[in-house]
Amino acid sequence: MGSVVLFALVLFVMGGATAYMGDKLGSYIGKKRHSSFGLRPRHTAMLWTVVSGGAIAVGTLSLLFILDNTVKTALLEGPELVAQKSLLEHQNTALTRRNSVTERLAQADNLRAMAAQRNADAAQEALGSISGDLKRARLTLTQSRTKLSASESRLVARQAALVAAQSQLTSARQSLVGTHADLARAEDRVRQARHGVETAQAQFRLARRQAAQADKEVIQASRNLLALGIRQDTLHNENVRLVQQNLRQKSLLQNSQGHMLVFRREEELGRTIVVSRQAPDALRRELAVFLDRIELSARKRGAGGLDNSPALIIPDALSDTDGDAAAREAALDALAQNIVDQSGYMPSIVVVAGARFNTFRGEAVKVDLHPFSNVMVFTKGMVIAASDIDGTQPDDVILKRLQAFLVERVRPAALSHGIIPVLDPESGEALVGQPIDSVTWLARVKQIRALGATARVTAFSSEDTYSGDLLHLDLRVTGPEEPASSPAIPKSAVP
Repeated sequence: MGSVVLFALVLFVMGGATAYMGDKLGSYIGKKRHSSFGLRPRHTAMLWTVVSGGAIAVGTLSLLFILDNTVKTALLEGPELVAQKSLLEHQNTALTRRNSVTERLAQADNLRAMAAQRNADAAQEALGSISGDLKRARLTLTQSRTKLSASESRLVARQAALVAAQSQLTSARQSLVGTHADLARAEDRVRQARHGVETAQAQFRLARRQAAQADKEVIQASRNLLALGIRQDTLHNENVRLVQQNLRQKSLLQNSQGHMLVFRREEELGRTIVVSRQAPDALRRELAVFLDRIELSARKRGAGGLDNSPALIIPDALSDTDGDAAAREAALDALAQNIVDQSGYMPSIVVVAGARFNTFRGEAVKVDLHPFSNVMVFTKGMVIAASDIDGTQPDDVILKRLQAFLVERVRPAALSHGIIPVLDPESGEALVGQPIDSVTWLARVKQIRALGATARVTAFSSEDTYSGDLLHLDLRVTGPEEPASSPAIPKSAVP
C-alpha cells in the first residue's frame, strides 16, 4: 500500500512539474522565436515542449527506481516472479495430493492396529477364563487326593483287623487239633471254639467285604485322579495354544506398527526403458517420473514414515550420508548425462531400480539405479535350446525333466545372450520370465508320452525379445525325424 501511495505521489508531483515546465519552455521559445533544425519557430517550440516532457518522464521513472525498491523489483523481475509463483502453485498441488495418499495409508494402518488390539484383548480374556478353570480343577484334585488318603487309612485299618482275625483263626485251629483226642470230653469247649471260629469267619467275611469296598473306592479315586490329570493336560495344552495365539496377535500388532519386512535386499522395485537420443532435461524429467512412480508404489507397500518423510532414498556414493534431496537430484543428473553420452551407440537403455538393503515398514527404501543397454537378444522363431526326453517314464519324472530343461538349458542361454534377469528375493534365482501354467505343462507331458522314448523338446522365441523384456517361449515336442521349425502353438514363458 505504501508503494502505491508513493508511486501516485511522485506521478502527481512530476506530472505537475512536467506541465508547468513544458508550458514555460514552450512560451519562452515561442516568444524568442527561435528556430532549430530548420523548423519554424512555432514547430521548434512544440519540439522542445515534447522533448522536455519525455525527459521529465524519464526522470520520474529514475526517481521511482531510487526511492522504492518494490517498483524496481516489479519492473525488472516481474516475469520471473510470475513464473516462480506458477511453479510453486503446481508443487503445492502435488504435495497436497501426496499428503492425501499418505493420510489414507495412515488411516488404514490405524484401523488394522485397532483390529489387532481387539483380537489381543479377546485372547487375553479367554486366557483369564482358562486360568480360572485350571485353578478350580486343581482345587478339585486336592480334595480328591484328601479323600483318597482317608480311604487308604481306612483300608490299612481294615487290613490290620483282617490280620488279627486270621491270627485268631489259626489259634482256634491249633486248639482244635490239640484237643482232638479229648473231643468227647471237650465237646462243650469245641462248640464254643466252633462258635468262636464262626464268629471269626463272619468277621473275616465282613473284613473282606470292607476290603473289596475299599479297593473299589481306591480304583474310583485312581480313575478320578487320572481324569483330573487328563483334564489338567488338556487345560495345559489349551493354555499353550492360547499363549501361542497371543504371541501371534502381538506379532501381528507389532507388524502393523512398523516391524514388518516390506522389501528384501536386491529386490527389484521397477524398471523402465528410455530413449537415449533426447535432450538431457527431457530425459531427466522422464527418470524423475519413474522414481515418483516407484516411490508411490513403495509407500503403498508400507515404506516411508507418516510425517511426509521420503519413501525413496538414493544413497550418495561420494559421502557417508544416507542421501537427501540434493543427492537424489545429483544422481538423476549424473544418470541422465551418462545415458545421453551413450546415445551414439546405445539408442535404448533399461534402467532398473533395486533395493540396496532389507527395508521394514516405516523405513525409506535405499535404491540403486542400474542402467543396461537394451538390445535385441532373440528374434522371433529363433531356437534357444533343445533336449531329448524319454517318454516311457512316469508323468512326474517327465514333468521334472521338462522343468530341468528350462532351468538348466533355456535360462542360462537367455542370460548368456543378455536378458536382464529379475532377482527373486525368496529363492535367490535369476528369473527371466513368468512361470508356465499347469495346462501347458500337462499338454507337453501328454505329447512326450505319445512319442515314447524318442521325444525331442525344442524351445523357440515366440517374438522379438530385447534385453529388458521377459522371454516368451514356444515349446514344440517332435520325433527325431521331424524338422525343428518354429511352432504355431500357445505361448509359454520361462521362469
